[in-house]
Amino acid sequence: MNDAGLDMIVGARSGRYSNMEIDDIMYFTRALSASEIANMYSNTSCDFDSKSIAYRYAFNGMERDDEVKGSGNSYTTEFRQYDSRLGRWLTIDPVIHPHLSPYNAYDNSPMILIDPSGGDSEESMEGDPSTDVTKNEDGSYTVVGAYDDGDNNVYVVDDECNRTGEVIAKTQQPTDFLGADNETGGWIFNDNEQGQTFKLDGLTHDFTLEYTIKGLFTERTIKATRRNADGIELATWAHTLYAEKLFIEGGTGYDNAKHLKKYSANKKMMDLKESLGKHPYTPIIVDKTQEIPTITTIRAIGNYVFGYNLNYIRPVLWGKSDWYEMTMKEVGAYNQSQNSGNGYNPGFPFYGEHTYSGSYIYMGFFGEFPKSK
Repeated sequence: MNDAGLDMIVGARSGRYSNMEIDDIMYFTRALSASEIANMYSNTSCDFDSKSIAYRYAFNGMERDDEVKGSGNSYTTEFRQYDSRLGRWLTIDPVIHPHLSPYNAYDNSPMILIDPSGGDSEESMEGDPSTDVTKNEDGSYTVVGAYDDGDNNVYVVDDECNRTGEVIAKTQQPTDFLGADNETGGWIFNDNEQGQTFKLDGLTHDFTLEYTIKGLFTERTIKATRRNADGIELATWAHTLYAEKLFIEGGTGYDNAKHLKKYSANKKMMDLKESLGKHPYTPIIVDKTQEIPTITTIRAIGNYVFGYNLNYIRPVLWGKSDWYEMTMKEVGAYNQSQNSGNGYNPGFPFYGEHTYSGSYIYMGFFGEFPKSK
């Protein structure tokens, strides 16, 4: 394979490009450069250059069924079998489309649509990374990478970094365990940062936050503690502490925005990824009542709380969207100045903030994640 001089590049949805069999591929309509291909490996501590591609879940998220027609020639799903040599299902579609053959796959749009259940085609979320973990002898799990393969699942991988098919959790956002390149706005993975180790029965935490409240004539130091907290409880607790501080120290209108900016700056009270004394990528369950846990990170919760507080201090007569735009421009400018940013993410919805932080700020402010562009 040479550089970008190809008219077409082949690639598996899993993002792994080495030693592929022809039946595991899908076609993309533009060439990728050698550096782009190398970047596909950068978000993982696994070395796929020397591994085989014999993972269980392959093209389009379907499970390989090599016993039927040989390696890579047949896939099984919940509703039917798929023949990768024909590009067709072996039984009729349970969802009938009058304008299409009942045996056609992905509505004849395999670059846009997926159908991992064999039921009906749906839009692919190609580009959103899921998370891989290894299982340790003590029952804990270590995050080893994130891949551009389209879902929020947290997958167990074996010693050769092949997914076993076991899913232990989901992430709140697909990018929760990716790091931010603060200079370029790109995604990165670093074993020492995102490669955290956790246990499924240890996804709630005890938190202590020490801060000062300055009254008109007095100043007091508070040491607050929250035990066995999940993500929702952490966010609620942190907001409550800040609201108390703001009530005593704050002013009106834009003065409150300056107050929030001051105490949300790096290493200040509301910079939870620093002030709580936990690693920013410490995994935390979002809601501890969940049977299959959805997890995120302390960093994400901190960004969410900032967005919530930003809306909390909004003047009553100030339009929500206008307030968001005005304040987020300052937030983005601060991010760019602190990290020598190259001007990434200009305009709505991040205004210069990184996608990781910006997505959770938006969620805290509006109550939903921003829609993909």
